[in-house]
Amino acid sequence: MRSARMPAGKGRVLTGMPETALPREHAADKLRGALAETLSEVSRPEVSRPGVSGPEDSGPEDSGPEVSGQRRKEEKILAYIDENLFHPFLSLEYVAQHFDKSSAYISSVFKKARGMRYVDYVNRCRVARAEDMLRKEGTRISDVCAAVGYVSLTTFRRNFIKYTGKLPTEFR
Repeated sequence: MRSARMPAGKGRVLTGMPETALPREHAADKLRGALAETLSEVSRPEVSRPGVSGPEDSGPEDSGPEVSGQRRKEEKILAYIDENLFHPFLSLEYVAQHFDKSSAYISSVFKKARGMRYVDYVNRCRVARAEDMLRKEGTRISDVCAAVGYVSLTTFRRNFIKYTGKLPTEFR
């Protein structure tokens, strides 16, 4: 099982990115830019549906220490996912295990907060970062694949085509 190979404890950021990743001084800036771009592309305004109350309709059930404690837990989960987005073994199951929650719960929290499925978000962010890296001449596709968190070049290519409509070799 993959998660057995991940020794990271609670609260720690996963390590193990290949040395072929971006230089450390540029990696954080590139990551922030790719995430911001991806989030702006995929965020969409909330659509009001009959019978479904939105954030402005919060009632008494949304007040109290239990709810704010719950929100803090959810924010920690989302922050953990964002911090470890490019780790190759970050899966919904691993995040659930890390926070001692079910995969269904993590998936529900994620969908509610981001408006998309967990796997779609992770793949979109990884592909957005790969696009930035591929713009640099001399960057090998296999290095980009590993740096953005894919173990399999085939999976990387499949997701790259799915989200960009192009092969990584055509993107340059």
